[in-house]
Amino acid sequence: MTRISYKESNQFFHTVYAQSDSIIAVQKGEEALQLMENNQIDEALDLLKEAKKLDKKNIIYPYEIAYA
Repeated sequence: MTRISYKESNQFFHTVYAQSDSIIAVQKGEEALQLMENNQIDEALDLLKEAKKLDKKNIIYPYEIAYA
């Protein structure tokens, strides 16, 4: 992933901060699933718990926590 500095693109920072909690939760959930596949269960659980806090209505995160 290429990082863009503030000087290079002011819009980049607006885009990052404009992401909704549910989008961030999905990203954390996807990363958690990858960690689970690599047997990094504790790290995956931490991400899933963060995702659950960000998107309380999504039932996937409690399911994945229980599955882990």
